[in-house]
Amino acid sequence: MARRIPGIFVTGTDVGVGKTVVGAGLAILWQRQDRRVGVFKPIATGCHWRVRLGLIGNDAECLAFAAASDLPLDVINPIRYRQDVDVMTAAEHTRTPIDFDAMWRAYDQICHTCDVVIVEGIGGLLDPIERKRSVADLADEFGLPLLVVCRSGRGAVNQVRLTVEAARARKLGIAGAVLNGYDAKSPTLAEETTPATLAQTARIAPPIAVPHDPTTDVSAGQIGPNVLDALKRLRVEPKPPPT
Repeated sequence: MARRIPGIFVTGTDVGVGKTVVGAGLAILWQRQDRRVGVFKPIATGCHWRVRLGLIGNDAECLAFAAASDLPLDVINPIRYRQDVDVMTAAEHTRTPIDFDAMWRAYDQICHTCDVVIVEGIGGLLDPIERKRSVADLADEFGLPLLVVCRSGRGAVNQVRLTVEAARARKLGIAGAVLNGYDAKSPTLAEETTPATLAQTARIAPPIAVPHDPTTDVSAGQIGPNVLDALKRLRVEPKPPPT
């Protein structure tokens, strides 16, 4: 098992909600605090092929760029599939089981180079990675508190509450929540009221609302200033796994 260093596990209520944007943004901000930041994407699907480099995931590239990591991408993201489906389906379709030993070796290598670590999950908390194993089980093995990322707007209350309840049922710690991609120029009533509603009903700190930033581009490793300014208000401290 890897060194037990402080960190967070970024999970989402769905795919495409902005986990990488939030994780990369935090990596940039923590670096500015003179921390050595490690980033880890244990498993990725929907990767693309590059000559000489093989399968590459945009998420891992963006995280590596944000953390200014000089580690190889196959260390930052050791398990990769081309199929854009859940992990279990990708592994079964390609007949390539997840090599968990390789995953933990890569994580150990990262932990020996940093003070804090940001681990990005895949999909939502209950997405399967094996027939009897989900992302929630993986998060439990890392032992890091969860930062829940959700799309802003109508439906976010239900989605965040479902994720928080699933996490608490498994005794996973909740570091906080982020509502990503709201319209800063003309927010809807749902976008304006959701943070307070979640604080009251999900028993979590009011989520941070991160605006849509047209200069943010995960495929280019670019996190825009509006995202970073919003994440500065996120009072999340990396915590070590329990002993």
